[in-house]
Amino acid sequence: MGGGRAMLSSHTPNPANLPASVFAHDLWLHKIRFIGAGSIAVASLWTLVELLPPVISGIRQSLTPSDSSTATHERDLSPLSMAGLLGLSAFGLWWFFRDFLGPVTTGAGALVLAAVLFCIVFGFLMAAAAATWRALSAHPPRPFRALSSSGPC
Repeated sequence: MGGGRAMLSSHTPNPANLPASVFAHDLWLHKIRFIGAGSIAVASLWTLVELLPPVISGIRQSLTPSDSSTATHERDLSPLSMAGLLGLSAFGLWWFFRDFLGPVTTGAGALVLAAVLFCIVFGFLMAAAAATWRALSAHPPRPFRALSSSGPC
């Protein structure tokens, strides 16, 4: 971002008549840093939007019942099994955050709930994104089967 300092310092007034090094550091601290963070945020949101159709397709595919001719290793977990594992994971996260935050803060219930929800939502998004990218190189593409696959799709 060295070019950003030069570009912004030539177009931004220096009313306090700061020395050049202090002014350049001030520009980086208050402007250029946020341009970089905004670029990363836009790129991550763009990636999530691009991955949304395959993720939704994979969820729909995993929720449709498989017929008896599907091989055992090709079948997804049942929705009841997935809900049970999600509940067990949420309980484990709740227990961990409660024990971790309980001694430090009072009334940490809302904070614990927010931490559990954050872990579940962003854990799902990261796992789905990784699995989708991996499965897109498979033939035929199977986004959610890559989550549990240890070998090639």
